[in-house]
Amino acid sequence: MIRVPDLRAAADDAGEVTATVPRMRVRAAPEADGYVTDFAPATLAASYLAASPATVRHRERWLVWDGAGYSCVDDATVAVRVRRHLAGCYTLHKGNRKPLVVRISTVRETLAAMEAADPVLLDSNVGLPIWSDGTPISGLLPVRGGLLDLASGELRPATPDAIVEQRIDIPWDPDATCPNWIAFLLSLWPDDLESIELLQDWFGYTLCERGDHQKALMITGPKRCGKGTILRTLQAIHGPSYVGVALDDLGARFGLETATAARVLAVSDAREGARLEQRSTAERILNITGQDSIQIDRKYKPVWRGTLEARMVLVSNVLPSIADAAGVLASRFLLLRIVPSFAGREDLELRTKLATELPGILRWAVTGWRRLRQRGHFREPAASSSDRAQLRHLERPILRWAEDHVRWGATEQCERQAAYVAWRDWAVSRGYPASSDGHFGRALRALAAEHGVELCDHRPGTGSRVRMYLGMSLTSGLAGAGEDGEDWRT
Repeated sequence: MIRVPDLRAAADDAGEVTATVPRMRVRAAPEADGYVTDFAPATLAASYLAASPATVRHRERWLVWDGAGYSCVDDATVAVRVRRHLAGCYTLHKGNRKPLVVRISTVRETLAAMEAADPVLLDSNVGLPIWSDGTPISGLLPVRGGLLDLASGELRPATPDAIVEQRIDIPWDPDATCPNWIAFLLSLWPDDLESIELLQDWFGYTLCERGDHQKALMITGPKRCGKGTILRTLQAIHGPSYVGVALDDLGARFGLETATAARVLAVSDAREGARLEQRSTAERILNITGQDSIQIDRKYKPVWRGTLEARMVLVSNVLPSIADAAGVLASRFLLLRIVPSFAGREDLELRTKLATELPGILRWAVTGWRRLRQRGHFREPAASSSDRAQLRHLERPILRWAEDHVRWGATEQCERQAAYVAWRDWAVSRGYPASSDGHFGRALRALAAEHGVELCDHRPGTGSRVRMYLGMSLTSGLAGAGEDGEDWRT
């Protein structure tokens, strides 16, 4: 087995260290023949860990080294393995062999001691991948056969000191190609290479361990346009680390309990449902893309707390309407629009063709990672500009109303009730929910601040009961009229 210091030496010999490689501790040799000095839980835990493949506890999940990487093993399986090991443990008492009497409490206490053996991973805010001393792993991608240095393309030997769960089960081939994948993308965007580049950058973004860009991808298009093929390709690359959820699940109490270890969180066929909690859904999307620490309720299990390392991708036939009064949500999405539909002329063999090109698609994604790293930001295609404006209006209808009916300026003024009535009538006539007066006022002040205007209440004279907004005026004829055309003050 090659240890981490050997990796450091190899990188030094190459003249450049392209990934952070700390020096690791060396595991102690196991006690021979099950002998332990005493039956304390810490001693028994050390005996099991020394005699077994590398085993760590992270965010209430056991990760066990399988020779090529770490795999998640359920609690019951680990408990059985510990019990079998403890059944062979003994100590010496007055020169005689004294076997351990294994009880349920013995197994439970040993498991607790194993969990506490690595204090670095006890912190739920510590995300993977990391080295076993707690140093974050940067620039290395676990693939079939070793650790891929994304910057140099060098494949290094796998080591249990690199605690990484999301392993890409695809071999690395620096010369692999993917002609069918490229032809498929060109059929989606025949005259729009910018959209293909954005998708390539996004695929590369799902490979890296850092979510600094705080972006999600939204793909819209008609039925049978290739959205599902893109998602299936992402799933083929990431395997179990790809988790699919419904848009409703983002705001549901237990909706994300399966996503705590996801690298890709896919929302397919996103559309507003009867149960959709708009506010909770928007908050979840902002939390996940912003890499915030959140808590997730789980059925019959303790609440999970930590940071979701997932990259979110949302696909839909139409732009979904998820309200966000602050207007932040739309800025978190990168938009891709697919125009052509292949309904009635689908290539039924495309999935099989792409399955043989996964090494080439992985290489294509790594190229996107390198370009994104060099540029430092995503570049949205010009073809998405109309969708961008529509999404902003969908998440924030008051923005569209203000563009058509409001004039901003420090000297402008209008009656507060007139502004609310004008907004309410406009919203109802277009199928938007009519918010309360208080909610409308908060949203309007936030919008005014974006125009450099501080909106404030004003009463024109002593004893006047008419409340005014200073900083805006209405441009339409609805300054004081309700939906029936009558003045609300009469």
